[in-house]
Amino acid sequence: MTFTNNDWWRDAVIYQIYPRSFSDANGDGNGDLQGVIDRLDYLQALGVDALWLSPFYPSPLADGGYDVADYCDVDPRLGTLDQFDELVAKAHERGIGIIVDIVPNHTSDQHRWFQEALAQGPESEAAQRYVFRQGKGEHGELPPTNWLSNFGGSAWESCGDGWYYLHLFAKEQPDLNWDNPEVRHEFLRVLTFWCDRGVDGFRIDVSHGLAKDLREPLRDRIDPTLMSPQATDGSDPLWDRDAVHDIYREWRDLFNQYTPAKYAVGESWSPFTTRIFQYAKPDELGAVFDFSMSKAAWNREEYRTTIERTHRYALAAETAPTWVLGNHDVPRIASRLGLPSGANIEQWVTSNGTNPPIDPALAARRARAAALVMLGLPGTPLCIRVKSLVCPEDFDLTEDEIQDPNWERSGHISRGATVAAYRCRGSQTARRSASMPPVLRGCPSRHGLRSMPLIVRLVTGLPSCTCIVLLSHCANSGWPTARTSSSRGLPTKSVRRRCLVGACRPAWL
Repeated sequence: MTFTNNDWWRDAVIYQIYPRSFSDANGDGNGDLQGVIDRLDYLQALGVDALWLSPFYPSPLADGGYDVADYCDVDPRLGTLDQFDELVAKAHERGIGIIVDIVPNHTSDQHRWFQEALAQGPESEAAQRYVFRQGKGEHGELPPTNWLSNFGGSAWESCGDGWYYLHLFAKEQPDLNWDNPEVRHEFLRVLTFWCDRGVDGFRIDVSHGLAKDLREPLRDRIDPTLMSPQATDGSDPLWDRDAVHDIYREWRDLFNQYTPAKYAVGESWSPFTTRIFQYAKPDELGAVFDFSMSKAAWNREEYRTTIERTHRYALAAETAPTWVLGNHDVPRIASRLGLPSGANIEQWVTSNGTNPPIDPALAARRARAAALVMLGLPGTPLCIRVKSLVCPEDFDLTEDEIQDPNWERSGHISRGATVAAYRCRGSQTARRSASMPPVLRGCPSRHGLRSMPLIVRLVTGLPSCTCIVLLSHCANSGWPTARTSSSRGLPTKSVRRRCLVGACRPAWL
């Protein structure tokens, strides 16, 4: 992989790393940047083209690092800026790009700006960076609107004297006011900071949520429980508003000042419409996650329809599709595909995997098949760590290890994103990683999968050093077929990368 042209990402394989649980280099029980550096040879052997680093910024960890206290520094528990620079340099030496997570919808309540707002009052200039409003009722005892948080309860938190601030996620994550020019300027500064440090791109958290209709009087939502756009014309007061695209055109102007231009991909959980690919237009972010595959039922026709639709819309937007089977926000792929059709996966997780019971071997086979489909498609596959692909949830997670804010807000009913085992188990998981490859860490041994050394073996069960997976669409069924050949004399290097086949077994395995 070379980073000399603007389109390097179009057929790249992107591998998501949650630094706090990936690899612990100093033995303190938490993953760190040095742990990622130490595993670069291994990641290169897997054949990945770029690493997406989940937030590594200073954070109180109310939401696994997605509550950012300082956008231009590294959490000292994870390392230093010098180590980040070393990671970028050594990754580039191996032909691996670095993509960082940017969280522009909200900050931590410990961010300097929010502390200034609280100190100076909700009517101050500092408070205009956020969304403060007076409550309803005789004494402001009621929230300003019926808007709800994605983590449960009202999206408004009282801050005294009848005033509230907006938080569409945890109360420790106050929403920024993107109508404020200072906010826009600050994020251009933040993006420039990381561009100048050599990052190759950005994953934009909650990309569809920045622009909000803050005109008075604020509008209630028709169905406040629906955490996605309720209109297809950009008129929802919270999600997927037309104004958000003005922000991303500014960002693209900045990204295009670099050679090659910086990559950007938006996270939009909007229902699938043509509007999703507005984010992926060449004059905006350039790419967007389509989560349709991660939601598709396990049947041929739904997969076919999803793939053909996504590909068609991506081409129309002059971009490449970004394929996603799962990420840190949702249950593991094997869990979802292993459950009977129509089963409530949250209920299943809450029951510790007993209601209904699933067949782990069946779940793993389906997950491998889904991965083969994704890896054979044109475009950019995003790979969450593979143990989360082939293994169902790890139910030896204790309640005191759960860190997702929805766990507390739901009264210990919903485990939230911890079902993906990313925002949890920090110390235990990271300690394991010192001696176990990242893709295998935490995989239940009873499933017989720990012995597979490389992603190709996890996905296909085939020998890792002598084969490559080649995929072609089956004309009759629409499912891909897989065959193997010697790794010598393969037609293109890009095929090897797309299929995540390492050239040889890493020495540390």
